[in-house]
Order: sequence, then C-alpha cells, then structure tokens
Amino acid sequence: MDIVIEWCQKWRLTLAENKTLVMHLGKNNPSIEYFAGPVKITKTSCARDLGISVDKELSFEDHINRIVNKAMHKCRMLLRSFRSSNPRFPTSGFQYVHSAYSRVRL
Repeated sequence: MDIVIEWCQKWRLTLAENKTLVMHLGKNNPSIEYFAGPVKITKTSCARDLGISVDKELSFEDHINRIVNKAMHKCRMLLRSFRSSNPRFPTSGFQYVHSAYSRVRL
C-alpha cells in the first residue's frame, strides 16, 4: 500500500479511502489488515469493478444473477405494458420487443 500511496503523491492524485477495498484470496491467506495512511481499508468478500462483480472464490455468480434479474425485470415491465387481441402476440410480437430491450442486458 505504501507504494500506491507514494505513486498517488508523486502524481498529485488522491486515493479515495472510502472506495478502497481489500479482498483476501486463497485458503492460506493470513488476512492482514491494510491501511491507506491512517485509514484502515475495509475488508470485503465481494467487490465490483468496472461493472463486474466478483467474490473471493473468483466466482461471477453474483454478477450473472444481477444481470439476469435486471433482464427479467425488464421483460416483466414490457409484458405489462403491451396488450394485444392477437393470441399469437406473446410468442411472435414479444420476441421482437424482447430482442430490442431485454436481450441487450444479457
């Protein structure tokens, strides 16, 4: 951490301590507490960076579940919004609507 802090000082950047997290990976990791200057860095078991969530097991399950839930929510909103007297609409018309609005999340 000292190297990171020195680099930030050299380039006159500030380190956002409230956004800085530490995730301990591996079974034999001693889980050392880290500090950014006087501030203790918060431990986490799941972190999100550039929109991708990953946990300490390096699993993307949380990330995938979040994306699927957003897409399902969008599908439910679209189904509630459209009404049609055509009995084939749920299979034919909704396919185009789904492709345009929900599949882009997947």
